[in-house]
Amino acid sequence: MSTSHAWAGLSRHAQNEQMKMVVFPFAGGNATAFHSWLRDLPGHDWLSLDILQLPGRADRVNEALLTDFNQIVDGIFPDLVRLAGEGPLLMMGYSMGACLAYELTLRLEHRCGVSPVGLLLAARKAPTFHYATEERRYFDQERMRKEIRRLGGTPEAVLRNPEVFEHFYKVLSADFQALESYRPDLNSVVQAPIAVIGGIDDPETDIGQLYAWQRHAHSSFDLHMLKGGHFFIQTEKQALLRLLHHYAVIFKDRF
Repeated sequence: MSTSHAWAGLSRHAQNEQMKMVVFPFAGGNATAFHSWLRDLPGHDWLSLDILQLPGRADRVNEALLTDFNQIVDGIFPDLVRLAGEGPLLMMGYSMGACLAYELTLRLEHRCGVSPVGLLLAARKAPTFHYATEERRYFDQERMRKEIRRLGGTPEAVLRNPEVFEHFYKVLSADFQALESYRPDLNSVVQAPIAVIGGIDDPETDIGQLYAWQRHAHSSFDLHMLKGGHFFIQTEKQALLRLLHHYAVIFKDRF
C-alpha cells in the first residue's frame, strides 16, 4: 500500500506500512498547515500519511472552491474506496475536517462494508450540536476578522494584509458555506472506534459537546482534553502528535 489519493496535498510513505492515516484539515486550512506532521508524527516505519487538500487553495488554487458539503464528500469518496482496498485506514479530522472524516467513514461502512481501524475527531462538536452554529458564510470581512481572532490560530500578519486576507476570506467563507450545508443524521452510528480530542479553553466547543460523540460510536469511545483553545493543534502540537500516535498504536494492535 504505497499510493496516495488524488486529493492528497502531502503524503508520507512508511517503508513497512501497516496503516495509513488520512488527515482532513480545518476550515480555511490546507495541507501545508500539517507539513510538520510528516516529520514529527511518530511511527515513520509503519504509519503512512495522506493530508487532504481541498480545491481552491495552495497547489489547487486554480480550481474552484467548493461550497457544498456533499460535493466535497462525493469528490473524495472514490479515492478513499481505493485506499481502503489497499490496507487499513485511520481517519483523522480537525474541526470541519472531523465532519468530513465522520461522514466518509459512514459512507465507507454503509456502501462498501469497510470500516476504518479508527476515527480520530478533534476540535469539533458532535452532530447533535451542529445546527447551533452561527451562519458565518454571511460575515463581511470585518466581522470575519473578529471571528478569526476569537478562534485564534491565524497570524495577525494575515489579517492585516489586504491582499492576503482577501484570498483567505474567500476560502474560509466557502468552507463555512460548505460546513453549513452539512445535514448530519443525528441517529447515525459508526462501527469504527472513536477517539475525540478537545481543547480545554476552546470557545467553539465544550466538553459536553465533545462527549456527545459517544452516542455515534457503536464500539469503543474515548475523550481526551488538551490544553489550549480551538487551535491547540498549534499551541499543543507535540502533545497532540504523541496522542495521535498513541491511538494509532492502539488501533493497529486491535486490527
